[in-house]
Amino acid sequence: MRVTSVALLGLFVWSIACCQAADRREAGIRLRALEQKWETSGQEARGRAVPFISNAVMGFFSGQFNRVCENLSRAQFALESSGEATTERKYADSLALSMPRIAEPGQEIEFKLGSIFEAPSANLTVRIEVLALDGTQAHSVSGPTLVHKMRLPDQEGEYRVKVILSHQGARLRDIHQPLSVISNLEGRIAKIREKAGNREGFEAATLRMWAEELENSREGRPNESAFPLTVLVARAEKSADDWLREPGDHWWAIPSERGVVRSRVFVPEQAERGVRPLVVALHGAGGNEHMFFESLGVGKAVREAKERGWYLIAPVANAPGSVETVLAFAKKNLKISEPRVFLIGHSMGGFMTLDAARKMPKTFAAIGAIAAGDRGGQGELPPLFLAVGEQEIGMLRQQAKAAAENLKSKTTLEFKTYPNSEHLMIVADCLPDLFKFLDKHMLAR
Repeated sequence: MRVTSVALLGLFVWSIACCQAADRREAGIRLRALEQKWETSGQEARGRAVPFISNAVMGFFSGQFNRVCENLSRAQFALESSGEATTERKYADSLALSMPRIAEPGQEIEFKLGSIFEAPSANLTVRIEVLALDGTQAHSVSGPTLVHKMRLPDQEGEYRVKVILSHQGARLRDIHQPLSVISNLEGRIAKIREKAGNREGFEAATLRMWAEELENSREGRPNESAFPLTVLVARAEKSADDWLREPGDHWWAIPSERGVVRSRVFVPEQAERGVRPLVVALHGAGGNEHMFFESLGVGKAVREAKERGWYLIAPVANAPGSVETVLAFAKKNLKISEPRVFLIGHSMGGFMTLDAARKMPKTFAAIGAIAAGDRGGQGELPPLFLAVGEQEIGMLRQQAKAAAENLKSKTTLEFKTYPNSEHLMIVADCLPDLFKFLDKHMLAR
């Protein structure tokens, strides 16, 4: 990957009073950066980070996204060092990048940095790079400003914007954001809407969702996903039959009598040669269909499924009838092995997993619940993997351990605890063990 656009900016005083509001999208960017660092950190460093991650979780549930972002940044620094952050590092951590998610080739766009939580101001150097695979060169500009306008490359495609924050040559923090460059965007959105009006069912619902997402991105409304928008435009020109056959990562709207279930779907290459197992993954409260694909271990569930050649579907978990809807769709449209269907969930999704398994007996070969307990009920449960972090919120930790005690005589149970995991990082920590558990019970079927 080569640098196609570079801006060197001298960053000087930025008033604390100018703090801007953080949002879910910014929290997601920081969470993914933290998860990448978590994967390569030892237990001592993880132990330092856990209190800040727990504070971020509480901030998320109370809708305080500035607090979420600050604590995620403090957690990342704790993974890197046991010392105190410098003034320059604290200031760098407070900065967020505001920029378009989508643009036209050759368009001039604005990049703006601003603080989203209080931090002492400092003198930093900012380097902005627009990275692409084709090596197209654009302009380079320098100047002492937090707002910079840059002309984009003339070729459409997917780009990655990287901001490097440094002080006196010492690199402090990198910020990464996706950028989709698409020509004739307005006209292509109109064509997608027109095509949706001439289709029905799954194809129409998905085309309408894609048009809405492209429109939102064009208008500057927050887009919480890093899904490449050029792929949506290209797939919109194909048929739904092509989507179903194409291996890789997909973003679909699956309709039912109760509404539409937005879902991320991974189609394995091996599906071309015959039926494959399916994992349905349910996110926690406040999450969405992107969590298991882009977060929660930076998409570790997708990597585990890809390694095995399995389908993975992550629906909006709290959509009415989400599990039933995606299962019915998969049985009708995908090459799944019906005896080898699995259901897993995190937090709220974990509770829903046990509920659904009781409601649909004999449907799942095995299930997994992460950072969750059991609401109880009638009906048998399939083999169950249950995981909780030792640093989990007290109530949830107790519920998970109580569920393990109550269910150990009622089903095949594997209960595991993880020492320096809390409510978020437990997912990445336990997924390899969970998929190994599914392996065993796939073979048993």
